[in-house]
Amino acid sequence: KDECPTVKGNVKGCPEEHSPEKDAKTLIEYGIYDIMFVKGSYYINPTYLPILDKVVSYMAANPNQKMAVSGHADIDGGDEVNIKLSEARVNAVVDYLTKKGADKSRLVITYKGKKETKYAGNTLEIDAANRRVQFAVVRWSNIIKVKGGQLIAFFIIKK
Repeated sequence: KDECPTVKGNVKGCPEEHSPEKDAKTLIEYGIYDIMFVKGSYYINPTYLPILDKVVSYMAANPNQKMAVSGHADIDGGDEVNIKLSEARVNAVVDYLTKKGADKSRLVITYKGKKETKYAGNTLEIDAANRRVQFAVVRWSNIIKVKGGQLIAFFIIKK
């Protein structure tokens, strides 16, 4: 029986409920985790390639979803250097994903530099955890309308 007859959906006729937390759990269950980097480097350690392959598989299995790919750095160094490093890290990841068949038009790419560290502090362990490329499912229900009819995308990229 369709429990939501006036709304299009696939769960007993109702739309599937989504949240950033549920999406993050789905990615973790799929085996998708942050890609970590050595200080000052954008080289992808080969141990992370299976995770990137899972991103490609996830995107193939979910052709209507977009994936946010955000690059991050630790707090050492200037803003400009860290933005460029974040960009290089994301570009290395995106290059790998697209060579493996991911559609670049479905990737929402951002370079955060040291603006959104995962952990506060300045120890070797914390710095290492902040040097990453992070993935999140993009839900277009998060698009909001603002003054003048312009659309702004609002993405929550949390795990």
